[in-house]
Amino acid sequence: KILPPILKSISYCELIKFNFTPGAIARVKNHIYIINNFSSYKLNIKNVKLEKERNKIFIGGLIFSNDNYICIGDLYSVHVVYSLKMEMIKTIYIRFPSNLVIDNNINILIGTGDKIHIYNLEGKLIRSWNLSNHLYKNHQYRDIACNESEIFVLENDMKYVYVFSYKGELITSWSRFWIDKSGNYWSPLKITTFRNFVFITDFKNNKIQTFTPYDKLICEYEHDELRGAKHMLFVGDYVYVNKLSEEEIVKCRLIFD
Repeated sequence: KILPPILKSISYCELIKFNFTPGAIARVKNHIYIINNFSSYKLNIKNVKLEKERNKIFIGGLIFSNDNYICIGDLYSVHVVYSLKMEMIKTIYIRFPSNLVIDNNINILIGTGDKIHIYNLEGKLIRSWNLSNHLYKNHQYRDIACNESEIFVLENDMKYVYVFSYKGELITSWSRFWIDKSGNYWSPLKITTFRNFVFITDFKNNKIQTFTPYDKLICEYEHDELRGAKHMLFVGDYVYVNKLSEEEIVKCRLIFD
């Protein structure tokens, strides 16, 4: 039996700069698309060439992709699903989305301030549930991620991660109320999963942290260039991290045993 690789550490590779404040990021074929509500750029993964994207579909505050589909959304009501050939599949209308994920079963998970909604590719609502039944308070910004069997909700203000089943059942919750060596509290901002690890950006402490799905800290990586770390995008053994209000992306390498 072949065991899955164990993440040992993360190392800094390079800083990619451009004259544009990045929003969400996603991979589409050989490019990383970097979008906000006004414009978009694409970065060639192979030669690190950055160019402005002319296709107007790549405008919005939210984007997520997998090997077959792209979902692009604004921050008000619309999510549009495309094939990688840029053929429109479906439009989903939902008020005030804050984040989205496409899971391994091609379901589209959309988080709002107080709910998680799961849609199929045809735009049919499969399930939704109210987060305020489980979480400490109702507020507009939470982040979500998923693996094959669980959905993770990061509540930034309360510094908690909640783990749900796909049926909406709360499995567990965990937090890190630690203070680091500089006297700073944990400041989680974004959560994502990769190879069944849970990654969280600690944006005030310049860190990427890696956990098991149930709270065990595997490793953490701190670098000055990760100040304000926000979205993470995994491509092979690399992670690309954009930053709050800065015109650059940090590329790091994942080192496995």
